[in-house]
Amino acid sequence: MNRKAHGFTIVELLIVIVVIAILAAITIAAYTNIQDRANDAVAQQNLRDAMNKLRVYEAAKGVTPIPNSSSGSELTVAMEGFSVSRNAYATGNNFIYCRDSTSGVYGIGARSKSGRSFVYSSTDGLQKLSSSLPTNGGGDTGACNTILGMPTGWNWGYTGGWMEWAS
Repeated sequence: MNRKAHGFTIVELLIVIVVIAILAAITIAAYTNIQDRANDAVAQQNLRDAMNKLRVYEAAKGVTPIPNSSSGSELTVAMEGFSVSRNAYATGNNFIYCRDSTSGVYGIGARSKSGRSFVYSSTDGLQKLSSSLPTNGGGDTGACNTILGMPTGWNWGYTGGWMEWAS
């Protein structure tokens, strides 16, 4: 009796599995890249919104907010109603506000979930940093120096400088 087998050989099945694995890897890499770009775009928009709130405060009061004034935080008042898209950020410290106590120049920095950092200063506008904003270790002063490029004279927001608006 002559039987002809119908079905796939193990080699054919392995080839199909390998092709599916390659396609899945390409899809996952593309999805991660798209997700990182979306998180970065949200972080940049949040920085624009935060800077607009600070500018409105400055226009109304004639000065930039002082983070830790004796009468309470002017920064808290300036940022009232400000919110961020929390999904675009990793947990922890994601925003820092810096103000030069002598010139009144100010800026705000953010770190998105992708790990990229962005800064918006009152003098230089919105910029993407080539490296991440320094946190503890580089210190708040290091982050403020990165944002506005000034070595001394900083007051920074809230205890420790970093604000967990997005965590």
